[in-house]
Amino acid sequence: MDKIQNKNWLVFGIVIVGIFIFVKTLNFDFVNIDDPVMIFENPAITNPNWNWSNLLSNQFPSPNYKPLTNIFWKIEYGIFGNNPMVFHLNNLILHLLNSILVFVFIGRVSTFWAPLKNNNIEIAFFCSLIFLIHPMKAESVAWVVERKDVLYGFFFLIGALSYLRYLLKDGNKWIWLIISMICLMLSVASKSTGITLFLLFILLDFHHHKNIRMWWKASFLLCFLFGILGIGFITQSEGVFSEYLIGYTSSSEYLSLPSILQIPIIFLFRMFAFVLHFFIPIYLAIVYPFDQIIGTLGYGVYAIIILGIISLYYFFKRRKETGPLNFGLFFFFITVIPALIMPVSGTNFLSDRYLYIPSIGLMFAFIGCWYYMKPSKIKWRSLFLLGLTVVLGCYTFFRLDVWKNSESLFTDLIYKFPSEEIGYTNLGYYYEKQGKDEKAMPLYNQALQINPNFHEALLNRSGIYLKRQETDLAMLDANLLIQNYSNYSKAYTNRGAIWASIGETEAAISDLNQAIKLAKYSPEAYLNKAKIYASQKDFQQALDNFNNYLNFNPFNAEVIYLKGVCQWRIGSLEEAENNIQKAISLNSKDGRFYLTLSELYYQNNKIDLARKFARSAKENNAPISTEYWNLLFGN
Repeated sequence: MDKIQNKNWLVFGIVIVGIFIFVKTLNFDFVNIDDPVMIFENPAITNPNWNWSNLLSNQFPSPNYKPLTNIFWKIEYGIFGNNPMVFHLNNLILHLLNSILVFVFIGRVSTFWAPLKNNNIEIAFFCSLIFLIHPMKAESVAWVVERKDVLYGFFFLIGALSYLRYLLKDGNKWIWLIISMICLMLSVASKSTGITLFLLFILLDFHHHKNIRMWWKASFLLCFLFGILGIGFITQSEGVFSEYLIGYTSSSEYLSLPSILQIPIIFLFRMFAFVLHFFIPIYLAIVYPFDQIIGTLGYGVYAIIILGIISLYYFFKRRKETGPLNFGLFFFFITVIPALIMPVSGTNFLSDRYLYIPSIGLMFAFIGCWYYMKPSKIKWRSLFLLGLTVVLGCYTFFRLDVWKNSESLFTDLIYKFPSEEIGYTNLGYYYEKQGKDEKAMPLYNQALQINPNFHEALLNRSGIYLKRQETDLAMLDANLLIQNYSNYSKAYTNRGAIWASIGETEAAISDLNQAIKLAKYSPEAYLNKAKIYASQKDFQQALDNFNNYLNFNPFNAEVIYLKGVCQWRIGSLEEAENNIQKAISLNSKDGRFYLTLSELYYQNNKIDLARKFARSAKENNAPISTEYWNLLFGN
């Protein structure tokens, strides 16, 4: 392929391909892993009364610090509400922009090596196209909560391009250094992984100047300063991992090695497994269970590590012949480091999303090295790369269907890893939220057959038992949960609800208070306390707890209605009227709301209004007594 002069057509082609493949995600739903807790059940996002300054502090039920991502979510939710299409659309737009930025970045980086200069546009095009459509990108684009990937990637790439302008521009270039530093901070504020941009600055500096002058340059000192500030962002997340990691195992249970050897073994295995999975993207899933992967591979773990080390040694020996390869591999390594050093717990072992930016290095290592070693025109090379992009694009197009909703996502996980309890539990939870408890219960039972102590399955099964009024079975699960996970706040909320259902209000309040003590974000605990106090006619205590609940979920019509009823009982008639009216505005189909408002108006001798809302109550099937109806309208 001759050098293409009209870059705009290539960019246009990248955008069209991206839209064609990913536009279906606009019709996808949220999924019930992380999306609820981080977005539409997160009071800092959903409650308009929460101070925006809270978005800059560690005020979220999440094991990482991402204030800028939270700000974006809050703006979207504030304008469009709980509409998944808007969140998916913005993920797609950012991914398309990032693909264009990759095109520009690779085009400029390629000029570092003379054999690539004549083909830099072609190299950039194929790298950006593969970045756009690689199957492992499906997770970062189709999963709403992974906004942090596409957002940090956006500022990461702008920062990298700005730093390149700083390196290549002879005139007033300090403005580009300042822009790159601002982008570093914005990238870190979107996802803590953005701190690796600081290391990329060093890598770019070194490859541009071909020496180690970066160690004394003012730019490096500024990078270091901003890097320290970025690390300060990361430390904001300290202390919020505990509830996320409840119930998950560590590597020590599966590797019969001294602890001092486990860390480097897992580090190396992860690194080389990421590389293999990128080039052979099969068996993709939302979760890659550490125990099953290690158990299946056995000694193959060490074979992968040895093969990787031999490959690195080979490339090191030929480093003078493979400049782009070295740059690409270093790019990959420095940007994937955060994923390599994460604790092996929960669902974070080999997640596809961790390669969102690091994959740029792998693409350039492969394509750039090929052009570097064979710079002459080779027709079949272009045909091969075009064919590869077609295959990857088709794979991604069909892979995206898995992300349509929680049912398709976790059905896929169960198919891929039938011995992974997370799949059954999350699929069961999806059915439970749909009101299909009869389909959810067998899935929870299956999860508990695999892992009898899995906390989420125990919690959810106990909840269904409680709904069925099988309190003895519900209490068995609740006690087992607390016995195994004494710091799990939801376990105490659940048991508190069980105590309340059998009239043991003192024990219920004790458990609910413990839940709140363990986790500030315990809306259900506040709600259950409020209902207990209301049943005891302690309406002021009930109001306090309803208010605490509404700090988390300010648009819950049922709770706003109950709050209004309590205000009526203590004589705050105006506040009661306003809240019941608000509940009706949020849910106009619940006849109880109209009936209660009618009774309130009748008590205050507002007979016309009482009749008006009594009619509305009857239209919405409220159980109006004949006596009250005759009182309003006569016989």
